[in-house]
Amino acid sequence: MPSHDGDPTLADVQAAHPAWHCWRAPSGLCHARRTDAKPSDPEDETFVTSEDPLDLRDQIRRAQALTDW
Repeated sequence: MPSHDGDPTLADVQAAHPAWHCWRAPSGLCHARRTDAKPSDPEDETFVTSEDPLDLRDQIRRAQALTDW
């Protein structure tokens, strides 16, 4: 469910992108990593970081576009 201001929550982003594992670090930053990522995969296509869930969603979409999923 989106937050009160209409932006997605981290749970919303996770639900919309099940191929990614999303979490918030103690620093407050949001991170996501492809669940099927291999150590040899380019990091910019398998791991993204953002200050908030809305931007994290956009970063995931950008990474997916790079790999033409």
